[in-house]
Amino acid sequence: MWYYLIWVDNMKIAQAIKMMNYLASVKKASREELANLLETNVRNITEYRKELINAGYDIGYLRGIGGGYFLDGDNILPNPRLKESEKKALLEASSYLNARYDFLNKNEFNVALGKVLNSSYVNKDIDSPMIIDRFPLVMKDDEIKYRYDMISKALFNKNKIRISYLSTKNRISEHILHPYKIYMYNLAWYVLAFNETINDVGYFKLNRIKEIELLNEKYYISKTFNEADYLDQYGMKNNGEYIPVSIEVSSPYAALVKERIYGKNQQIISVDANTTILKCEMQNLASIVSFILGFGSKAKVLEPQEVKDAVKKELEIMLSINEE
Repeated sequence: MWYYLIWVDNMKIAQAIKMMNYLASVKKASREELANLLETNVRNITEYRKELINAGYDIGYLRGIGGGYFLDGDNILPNPRLKESEKKALLEASSYLNARYDFLNKNEFNVALGKVLNSSYVNKDIDSPMIIDRFPLVMKDDEIKYRYDMISKALFNKNKIRISYLSTKNRISEHILHPYKIYMYNLAWYVLAFNETINDVGYFKLNRIKEIELLNEKYYISKTFNEADYLDQYGMKNNGEYIPVSIEVSSPYAALVKERIYGKNQQIISVDANTTILKCEMQNLASIVSFILGFGSKAKVLEPQEVKDAVKKELEIMLSINEE
């Protein structure tokens, strides 16, 4: 007799879940409609509603012609089980959006993410291994993807990694790293890590990593580590100081520069339909020059003189190379 009662209870739960799923997909359903759908009677539909209400779901009821049951509020059933890789993907998406200074719905997104992950808390400041700057997520190279996955795994599990790294001087050296962050800057992937070899924190470009090995040794992030010393919302801090820049941009880029944030204290001045002045504070003179040259002949540096001279020098070098 007891196993029959358990079977009845399980059937009731299963039917209630089916009813909940159906109500989630439609605005409203009559008891008769629900009874036909679940192949039961109206009395049982009333019982299923009571079960769902007891479980914490608000099932509203509208009387009269055209009435019926409906979901009252933002009730949703817990999601199906997610694989660890799927949870990780959601957290990485969260890190991307939370790191963006132009994403205006961070709190709402994190609330929704908490529901999707069936979490009892809402984390407004998810500690994530990834920071993305103004450029999109792109990973076409399979080798880069492999390195990224290995470093990401090491970061999540706090495992050290051993790498063979090709320097800008074409010298290969080995390093034991404690990964701190993975991020993209100027269309290239980097890992910010503590380097046991030199006992210091530094950047490593993923496409310069020739070999990578995940070690069994664990590591801990030092309490003295301050991410702000190395990274900010605009990317890498290469030389510490911010440079106030003023650039006059012509069509077709005049409208495009209004759509993004390129640095601190940004100001956009519309001169006319075809001309926009971009003012902001940016880091790293070489990166600033590269950014300006990306506009080609449609950008004119108004100030400072330091940036004007650097752009001019770079153009002279480019010209001399192409004249050879």
